[in-house]
Amino acid sequence: MMTRLQPWQQLLSGLLLGLLLLSPAWAQTPEASPIPLPLATPRPTPPPTLNPDTISDEEINNLVQALQKIQPLVEKASRDLQATAEPDKRQQIESEFETAATRVVRDHNLTPERYRDLITLANNNPAFRRRVQARLDALRPPSPSPSPQETP
Repeated sequence: MMTRLQPWQQLLSGLLLGLLLLSPAWAQTPEASPIPLPLATPRPTPPPTLNPDTISDEEINNLVQALQKIQPLVEKASRDLQATAEPDKRQQIESEFETAATRVVRDHNLTPERYRDLITLANNNPAFRRRVQARLDALRPPSPSPSPQETP
């Protein structure tokens, strides 16, 4: 029997999957098996009508930009949730996170459902995953090069 997730849980699962795309460890293994979901979350599959070849570069760009904006929101919500055991406070944190993350996703011309579908596709389709990763790499600021040390 599968448990139906609350909308904020579904969004958080998708966001966490998306953040894994930002992980340097993932970037080193683009052909790796799908990114694992938290144990309590059923593994979503891409909708049958979602064809990776029809997803535009603009939509991938929107996805990647949303991922980058959501990362700090996930980190803050995670810290806040770890810092409290009060159910009312936890619910408030979850609600604020859901509102903020949904706003970010919508600000990048995606719906939460489309965002989750794209993240799921990236986790299940290596070719699409490479397209998303290439866009992430293109948008990341260059690493600062080490400055030469001065000798006295």
